[in-house]
Amino acid sequence: MKKRLFTLMALAAVSIGAMCQVTFTAVEGSDWTDAEGSAKAFDGNLNTKWCKGANSDVNKAYLMLEASEPTYIQGFKMTTANDNTDDRGRVPGEYTIFGSNDKTQWDVIYHQQEEHLIEDKNFTEYTVYCNSKQKYKYFKLWIRRNSYRSSDFRRHLFQLSEFALLPAAVGMTLESGSAKAMDGDTGKKWEGTTPQTVVVKATSACYLEGYQFMTGNDNSSYIGRNPRDWTVEGSNDQQTWTTIDSKTDDKVMQDNNYYPYFFPVTPPETAYQYYRFTVTQSVGNEYFQMSELALKTIAAHTHQWKTTQTVAPTCGAEGYDLQTCSICEATRKTNVVPATGAHAYVDGICTVCGQIDPAAMTLNAEGVYELSTALQLKLWGKMIENGQHAVKARLMADIDLKGTDFNGINIPQGTPSFSGEINGNGHWILNMNLHGSRDNMAFLSRTENAKIYDLGFRDANVKLSGPFNNTSVIVGTAVSTEISRCAVMESSVRGHDHVAAFVGESKATTVISDCLAKAKIVSDEHQAGGLVGTSTGLTLARCLFRGTVDNELHASGILGLIDATAVPTQLSHNMVAADHIFSVRKWTHPLLQTSGKVCSLESNYTLATTLYGSPASPSTKSYANPNGEDGQQVTEATAKSNAHYATTLGWDMEKVWAHVDNDYPILRWMKTNGGPTGINHIKTTDCDGTVRYYDLQGRYIGTSLNSLPAGVYIGGGKKIMKK
Repeated sequence: MKKRLFTLMALAAVSIGAMCQVTFTAVEGSDWTDAEGSAKAFDGNLNTKWCKGANSDVNKAYLMLEASEPTYIQGFKMTTANDNTDDRGRVPGEYTIFGSNDKTQWDVIYHQQEEHLIEDKNFTEYTVYCNSKQKYKYFKLWIRRNSYRSSDFRRHLFQLSEFALLPAAVGMTLESGSAKAMDGDTGKKWEGTTPQTVVVKATSACYLEGYQFMTGNDNSSYIGRNPRDWTVEGSNDQQTWTTIDSKTDDKVMQDNNYYPYFFPVTPPETAYQYYRFTVTQSVGNEYFQMSELALKTIAAHTHQWKTTQTVAPTCGAEGYDLQTCSICEATRKTNVVPATGAHAYVDGICTVCGQIDPAAMTLNAEGVYELSTALQLKLWGKMIENGQHAVKARLMADIDLKGTDFNGINIPQGTPSFSGEINGNGHWILNMNLHGSRDNMAFLSRTENAKIYDLGFRDANVKLSGPFNNTSVIVGTAVSTEISRCAVMESSVRGHDHVAAFVGESKATTVISDCLAKAKIVSDEHQAGGLVGTSTGLTLARCLFRGTVDNELHASGILGLIDATAVPTQLSHNMVAADHIFSVRKWTHPLLQTSGKVCSLESNYTLATTLYGSPASPSTKSYANPNGEDGQQVTEATAKSNAHYATTLGWDMEKVWAHVDNDYPILRWMKTNGGPTGINHIKTTDCDGTVRYYDLQGRYIGTSLNSLPAGVYIGGGKKIMKK
């Protein structure tokens, strides 16, 4: 039988020797030529899948890959197929990954005894880490059974849309400690009375980017055995140890069986060959267990720093980076000269390890990153994606993302959500364009215990492809998050389910207050709301939605749907001034869809001229109860009056909101600082009163004129002459 080759070129990594790319090719498998044969799991196409019967015979349900050169691996990715939500139980339940150099002798690299990570969801990617001890040229994935674990032959089908291996620059072996900690078999476990220690040896020095703990086979029965307090240390001689990571009273790991938890680490400056893991206490205070330990690493390398050499007074020379010339008051250019080193920072990111160039970011004395440019915003987001989930940021100027490749801060699955703070400082993020196929498509994919305030998004365009959930401008899934005094203006959001301007899915004690949106919200199928897509816990107060909501099914002015009531949903003192709320099936709701669930509603109002129903047959409706799920209607004149907000709704129209030109209110920070300067569109005073300075072309300079040459500048909305 002739075998077709499929190469996934995007799957590449640095090999240990020549820093070249390692690629994989599908070369063999069961059901190879079938429409849904094993080759479909490695064709780079999410819309095709490998769908066959799992089998206890390794030769009956396998996929073989060939590496471009022998390589170590440190993990793999599996992506579910198009209809796992409907055809439940088809995700892999037990499987093994083998390695070989001759396709005859196969070594077990990793055996998943019972899968609890992969869920019955469509097009969802899951990453698991595992370390090979040696390099292999060939790799085989064998699916032994699906998650049904049934003797019924009709339920033996499994399916995958894509499978990928993660190559590594180094291999890992256990130097000391329980051999079961890294034997590749989840059915065996590292256990005992704390403290417990293992030392892992890499084939050569490397940087640690993170590590994975996998729970034991019976954690659900013997609760409290997960690690609670532990340290991770690095060494090159096993004599001197440096702490890389330390956890105290960490209860992220739950009492699930065979479940991986990944802990990202900011790579230290030093590469180490030995890594020591010491568990000092379990959740239950004494007895501890873990089925597998795995490390994510990158090869040791040096960074190539960039220095700047001034070229003056020659102006307009080609091949140089633009800078401002204080000598001739024109545009001067500087030559960027790379210093000696093996690898360069490109756009502020190391091409090998992904670390951020310290020179590209500004960290103030309070530990807050000050962001003034699109590059700095992108680098700050990269820090979060790399595991620094609690970082704080403050915008120092409006940031225009037009023409950049920024596609949101997409926090990897299995890692902590963003728990830091964003102080917009009364600035805008402009022209954000997000597109693709993933859950939680938004500026921030996931947040928990985070704070976002005084931040605006203007001309954002969020467009989802495929049946994914939680699409919005600001946050995909928000858990116990505070969002206040934020605005989304002149923007559009299109998704599939849980679609809104601010938050796709709100959970726990999330609070959204004093916020404003003027946006077009479109869902291709399920829940769409003006501000929030769905809620299992939400307090939303003193917010205004303007714009439109369109959906195939349910469409709502504020909240698409209450999904659960363990944590109450509360809406109070809000105003919906939508142009229309349309549903093809005419299932429209002025405020929210309660789905029969109890919630707290107080003093909510809607616009009498809003159109409801379907695009084909629009109509107005009449609602008269401000404390009911449909709110009370008011005329447009009332909805634009100061008294409606100051008196009826009780908004703070002196410090938080502003009423301009007898129109709908705006947040006070949105008011421009005027003056006949020619840059009235630029806000020149921060929320805390700090004055920011610009040149006459409107380019931001800083918060002080002390180091600047004599000339005319703009500050506080006025021209300032420095002599």
